[in-house]
Amino acid sequence: MDFMRHRTDSERSGFDLQGLLDFSALEKPVKQHLTKVYGALAMASTICAAGAYCAIQGLVPAIFTGFLSLIAVLGLTIWLISTEPSPQNQDKRMGMFMGVAALMGINMAGLIEMVIAINPQIVFTALMVTTVVFTCFSLAALLSGNQRQFLYLGGKQSTPTTPHLFSGDG
Repeated sequence: MDFMRHRTDSERSGFDLQGLLDFSALEKPVKQHLTKVYGALAMASTICAAGAYCAIQGLVPAIFTGFLSLIAVLGLTIWLISTEPSPQNQDKRMGMFMGVAALMGINMAGLIEMVIAINPQIVFTALMVTTVVFTCFSLAALLSGNQRQFLYLGGKQSTPTTPHLFSGDG
């Protein structure tokens, strides 16, 4: 969970344009880091969806699906930020991150119920489009070999072409 570590005064802060424009080979530790980040995001997305599903099905008390879940999200986020990133705290911090994801899903349940009342197909379409985009960028990052230019090109190219693959247009 290196992506959650705090910066020290000795590190550069702010946006680094050179890092974005650097098309040199990706080192193995960078690819491993990308794998861990995408894995954590995939788990958080799944847990968020499960939290929303549980709240919609009534498995979560109605009083907890609004303001109380928002307060819990804020509290857990502050606790996550204030916990020192270290190998000993890694599992605890991942648990807090997944807790935030579940609570955010519970918090979104009311909005999702309103959308389902309007048109249930919207929820399915949004889920599928989000999954396709996330999968395309993840695969582009993991399968790009050692070339960064393919990382950028692969994500941008595979996202719009995937719907054509499944729709029978091409």
